[in-house]
Amino acid sequence: MKKYVVLIFLILFIFLCSSCSNEKEIEETLPSFDPIDANDKTIYLESINNYPKKIYAVDTEKERVIYTYILNTGTEAFAYDPSFDINPYMIFIPTTLPGFTRSLKALKLDVRSGKLKKVHPEIKLEHLAMLTIIDNKLLVKSFDNYIIYDPKTNALSHRTIPEGSFSGEREHCTFINWKYYILISSGYYENYKIYNLTDSRIVSDNLFDNLYSLYRLSDHYLQGIVSGPPGKFHDTYYVRSFEPLDCDLIFSEPYSMLLTTYEKENFVYFLETISLTLKITKRDKNNGYSIVKSLFFNDSGDGITYCIDGYIWVFSENNNGAYKINMDDLSYTVIK
Repeated sequence: MKKYVVLIFLILFIFLCSSCSNEKEIEETLPSFDPIDANDKTIYLESINNYPKKIYAVDTEKERVIYTYILNTGTEAFAYDPSFDINPYMIFIPTTLPGFTRSLKALKLDVRSGKLKKVHPEIKLEHLAMLTIIDNKLLVKSFDNYIIYDPKTNALSHRTIPEGSFSGEREHCTFINWKYYILISSGYYENYKIYNLTDSRIVSDNLFDNLYSLYRLSDHYLQGIVSGPPGKFHDTYYVRSFEPLDCDLIFSEPYSMLLTTYEKENFVYFLETISLTLKITKRDKNNGYSIVKSLFFNDSGDGITYCIDGYIWVFSENNNGAYKINMDDLSYTVIK
């Protein structure tokens, strides 16, 4: 009988010790990579598939992929803005060892050392985490807890948004008239509202007479999505002001999801997804936003895109690299 008691005690002791060392063992699973010489002309493009997740570092000046980061698990969020930091940030899913609880990590990929580093030791995350860059700060969310990290001071601050939940997606945020506006929902992907993040208030409980089930935001452009018979479609507005609402309906189309917009001279480039197909549409602002030309890529997904020196850069799964698109005629080259 004593042998069984001792055996049970040993099993419990080993389990408790392994639980205590859980954090350490998971930290040891973080991969490291070769260092690269990156600058503000280096961009990072994510693969569509998450397991394994691949991140391609592309030198836009030399027009080539200079490194491929392979993460054997995956990411739940990814953010990069060279005006904020030349290093990308991510919510990383560490390898889960048997008997251990998965612990999400907010990490910075220090590209010049090749190491993944904690953004800040006091940032603790649960499931449903996200991060995004707003107002030159990193906004990290875990459930309803919002943590704001300032890399210049290494300081953390906290805030709440009691009116709803912000997903953190880039197409759910914009900056108009010196104020940040985000898209929040009061349920699981439902009851969307435009929220003034700068002044902490909902723009209106009856915006557009609650016609739209979802919004997408990019710069001064708002896409309102309608679900229902005869099918999904969206209206696109140019917004001069949210408070008070001052906008023009510029076109309506069958349903697609706005990712971002870019502008050059008198033209606007709408980047949208239909399933995982990326559509780039060049429109003429001086001619009623009429379509000049459209381009489709079925291997680009809905990841981060870039606009640099007259070219749009998007991911290419088929080529393990990027498409470099000329904004003048929408011709493109493959970058590997």
